[in-house]
Amino acid sequence: MKRKLSILLTGLLLVFAFNACEDLEVENLNRPDFDETNAPAQVFAKVGGILNGLQISSHTFDEPLLAVFGVADAGTCSWGNFGMRDIASEPRVAFNNTPNYSNRLAFENYYLRLYQYLSISNDALQAITQDVDGEVQEPQMCKAVAYYGQAYTLGHVGMFYDKGFVVTHVTDLTAEVPMVSYSVLIDSAIAQCDKAIAICNNATFTIPQSWLPTNETYTNVEFGRLVNTLAARLLTYKSRNKAQNDANDWNRILSYASKGIQMDYSPIMDDVTWYDYHKWYNIRDGWGRIDMRVINLMDPAMYPWFPASGNHTDLPNNGKAVSDDARLESDFQYMASQAFYANRGIYHYSTYRLKRYDEYRDTYIGPLAMVMWWENAMIEAEALVRTGDVPGAAAILNDPDGPRKVRGGLDDVPAVEADVLAAIFYEKTIECILTTENTEFYDMRRRDMLQKGTMTHFPIPAQQLEILEIPFYTFGGTTGEAGLDYSTGGWETVSDFYKKETYGY
Repeated sequence: MKRKLSILLTGLLLVFAFNACEDLEVENLNRPDFDETNAPAQVFAKVGGILNGLQISSHTFDEPLLAVFGVADAGTCSWGNFGMRDIASEPRVAFNNTPNYSNRLAFENYYLRLYQYLSISNDALQAITQDVDGEVQEPQMCKAVAYYGQAYTLGHVGMFYDKGFVVTHVTDLTAEVPMVSYSVLIDSAIAQCDKAIAICNNATFTIPQSWLPTNETYTNVEFGRLVNTLAARLLTYKSRNKAQNDANDWNRILSYASKGIQMDYSPIMDDVTWYDYHKWYNIRDGWGRIDMRVINLMDPAMYPWFPASGNHTDLPNNGKAVSDDARLESDFQYMASQAFYANRGIYHYSTYRLKRYDEYRDTYIGPLAMVMWWENAMIEAEALVRTGDVPGAAAILNDPDGPRKVRGGLDDVPAVEADVLAAIFYEKTIECILTTENTEFYDMRRRDMLQKGTMTHFPIPAQQLEILEIPFYTFGGTTGEAGLDYSTGGWETVSDFYKKETYGY
């Protein structure tokens, strides 16, 4: 076990080549991304690809975002691609974590990509440390981005999987590296965030457009804000259930969020290096639709499920919602016809799709929000509520320059805790939908709102377990620890279940 683990982590983790139709070809190599004889001189160019690599790691073709969007009952799709149908079917069942699972790549590739960019970040920091001749161009900027790469990758492994390995540029790979829990991964990620933030607070630099093509300028100040937002997100979304969420260190989250981004993190898509299949597939008619649960939030008179008859005429107003929120009309499109097969579950049906990003769907180019400043503001607002400042949280929601007012045209939220929390999660669902990866899933998870039996995190992929000679394991249905590895809650009440089973609503 020790020898295999050392081999696995020496290349940290794996170099792989793949396409949409082929299995991964895996090769163990030592320091695959740098020429060992001239590493310092290559640092600037290699670090320059980290920000793009992190975005593509979760927004490319074979990845889990499309499936997880459905598991969160934010979107819906009955097609089998990427495991969408498998893990979002009702009732929920255990995830198929075996080497021969046909959709394994979507969940395996994400793990491998994250560790690939952890490897690049580690190699860059090691090369900077060894740079005695000053060959590294812009070393402080490179260090800040590389620390961000470490934090992002370790943190996202910790948010999505139940365990993993913490390996940085100072890890001794000749010794056994233990497998650790998601909480340790998150703690390690926050430590790297703090290092990046410290550099941003004390150095002066501007991120090159070749590294991060945006309409805005990312100086050390703005990049530092991005790192603070990452830290706030990791600490907020790490919880596997409501009890963990309630026990979170909300003062610490508030500290990070209050120093977070003040503009959307919106790289410019070019359909070559920068692209977002997560949005493209989930808004394309015939593929993803918006779950009726989301439409019910905007119009409580609309059923949160499709009628068992499969007929939209059995919905109130033929399934056409009415809302005080202007975003229902600006961002969502009513669709009377259905694109899914009834025998795969009427619960996949919906009368709405998201049209907000149709320009990107049609052109494949332009700035596209990966993290919205409003998401950071909602994390800050929630932290204010959790630390006793409900009026402060309400003030953020009621900001006349915020999207809730500007785009939604909604009335002020009263400074009442329950109302403010409801408005926060409403805003994250409506305004921030389909932006930051898996946010809908993480928010439902930490409120005990995932459907009963839904796994709360994913196991280490079977391909990696085979290499490590660890027995296969999985979660979901009734497999794992109840309330920790799979949900025992759900957004549906007993009364709702009765209506759904008896009347289709």
